[in-house]
Amino acid sequence: MQWIIALLLGLAFALLLPPTIVAAKKSLRGKVRLAGAVVIIGLAFGGLFDPARAAAIETIQKKKELEDTEGSEAELLD
Repeated sequence: MQWIIALLLGLAFALLLPPTIVAAKKSLRGKVRLAGAVVIIGLAFGGLFDPARAAAIETIQKKKELEDTEGSEAELLD
């Protein structure tokens, strides 16, 4: 589902920005800016939709929940 959202957002950028892209391709300065923008967008999507990151966050949350439940059990025993 997340990849579909990413694809749709990418398509929206492609459809909404053609005049800007064409103008940027005409000059060297524009090419450098365009390349920077592409890298930033790629990093943003990579960070948002990275499955390894999502798995790591889920693992950390499970460990915290386990520690919380163990802590509450220890308090009950005291």
